[in-house]
Amino acid sequence: MELTPSGTIVLVDISSIAYPIWHTSETATNRDVVSQQTVARVHNLTAGFPHAAICCDSGRTFRHEIDPTYKANRPEKEAGIQYQIDKAIERLRQDGYPIWTAKGFEADDVIATACRLARERDLSVLIISADKDLLQLVGPMVSAKSLKDGSIVDEAAVVAKFGVSPALMRDYLTLLGDASDNVPGVKGVGQVRAINLLATFGSIDELYASMEKGEAQLTPAITQSLLAFKAQMPTTRMLITLRDDVEIAFDAIAAERTPLVSPNAVMAQTETHEMEVEDMAPEMTAQDTAPAPVPDAAPEAVATETPTEVPASEATKAIAKREDDPIIGEVVETSWNRQLEPRSMRDAERLATVLDKSGLFLSAYGNAPAVMTAIMAGRELGMPVMSALRGIHMVEGRASLSAQTMVGLLLKSGLVDYFEMEESTDKTCTFVGKRKGARKEQRVTHTIEMATRAGLVKPNSNWVKTPEDMLVARASARLARLLVPDLLGGMYTPEELREVSA
Repeated sequence: MELTPSGTIVLVDISSIAYPIWHTSETATNRDVVSQQTVARVHNLTAGFPHAAICCDSGRTFRHEIDPTYKANRPEKEAGIQYQIDKAIERLRQDGYPIWTAKGFEADDVIATACRLARERDLSVLIISADKDLLQLVGPMVSAKSLKDGSIVDEAAVVAKFGVSPALMRDYLTLLGDASDNVPGVKGVGQVRAINLLATFGSIDELYASMEKGEAQLTPAITQSLLAFKAQMPTTRMLITLRDDVEIAFDAIAAERTPLVSPNAVMAQTETHEMEVEDMAPEMTAQDTAPAPVPDAAPEAVATETPTEVPASEATKAIAKREDDPIIGEVVETSWNRQLEPRSMRDAERLATVLDKSGLFLSAYGNAPAVMTAIMAGRELGMPVMSALRGIHMVEGRASLSAQTMVGLLLKSGLVDYFEMEESTDKTCTFVGKRKGARKEQRVTHTIEMATRAGLVKPNSNWVKTPEDMLVARASARLARLLVPDLLGGMYTPEELREVSA
């Protein structure tokens, strides 16, 4: 596989993904939940991007030589988190991702170098990181993906959020300093003042040049702070500046991402384990273990058709040709449902193990028993396995449903005459519905004022970013529970559970 000009590569800052998971996993019973969820998050974030590399820190860097106090305020990395990061990196290496690290440099420098090499090859770059230092790199061919809300950050987004262009981010960060890295900035200069200084003078160098000429119109306090910072400024700027001359095996990102351990090997291991305990489960019959047949002719032939005789692609084509036929379509749907859904507890346990090993649901569940719990909860609600795993979320050990899933279950149940949204704005949302046999309809309204009184409208929360979506979710979920308590009683959305536990 070759990268073509104007193609896109993805650069993943592994620490930005692992550390938030580490900080929220103190109560996790699975000791490897950090590495597992980190791997799963990387897979999810890079889905659809065949050319992605994992960028890693290397320990002590050249910045410590420039300033021995660099990051001196941080405790030594706990062995636990480093072990989990290393384990995640090794798993990702086995999954076929290039792993880039360079002695004496940080992941940010590796990413900066990869961006330079990509631009030289006319390749676009998507950076996945929570580090604002990397926004220096954003430009016509480089964008970043927010790990908080999934939004794509381009040049306009950097300006909108920080008030300066990516080209000025280095000077902006130099003026502010970085307390988390023990990098000093200008005393008394915050975000607003830094923006105003750069807007007025264009750069730090021009700011100091104007001061030397006596042309800068600044308050005595800011003048004094800038003069006190002048000697420190070059050091701070060097610590902030990203190096783009790191040696990395850039061409490795062009290779096809081929797992060193085939996904089929995971299935084979599971199947072997099941065969070893076959004699312990006499209740299993040949009918239980045999795959359901795939139809290819008329309904009468379904029982004798063998799926192995028809390649999967041809079987899929055959189904597509017949899906408009109401009779054959029903038979096909039933056949595929039988083949894909577990028909016994043992089937469900085996499926949970396979899905857990796949890594696709680790970020949501963490281990096979949790996956199994979601499957059983979904079965109680009449949900197919994959729908259950997509719609059921575990929050502090409790199962929750997204508002959309609740509404979907309600509509599918046939227990209501209607369920409709009457009004939706960023200030209020109203849903109305009527249960079959009920004398009156029910109406639920949720407003931003109600959310504010409950203390939910906080800076950077979804109630601020997407208030209309939050109001729709809250009002629809409440009405769904009121209309069908026999189906959704005791079920809450992930947001509701998190708000209660906060």
